[in-house]
Amino acid sequence: MTNVKIDDTYRVEIDDYNHTLYERRMVKKKDGSECEGEVVVGYFGNMTNVLKRIIDKEVVKSNANCKNFEEYLPKFKKIIPEDYKKMLQLTRQFEEKGMDTKTAQIEAFNASKFV
Repeated sequence: MTNVKIDDTYRVEIDDYNHTLYERRMVKKKDGSECEGEVVVGYFGNMTNVLKRIIDKEVVKSNANCKNFEEYLPKFKKIIPEDYKKMLQLTRQFEEKGMDTKTAQIEAFNASKFV
């Protein structure tokens, strides 16, 4: 599982099946008081859908007009550390050999120590 902090408001948790978007905001407790917490905005299949949802929410908050999301999508850049990228590639290689994800991750870790 990977956590990606987008800013002080949003965080995405990525696992094998979902991209779960969390929003930090004031939430009401059972006793009626408020505290800062995280709420799930939604579950998405990929990061493109996560970005679209964040932009949609921010546009509504600011009363702005964002009609053409596809125009803005190429302006986003996916930044990934080299070591993490290498681990993902090695994991995929081991999965292609028939290993389950957990075993492939362990094998990728062991293989990366010698690279």
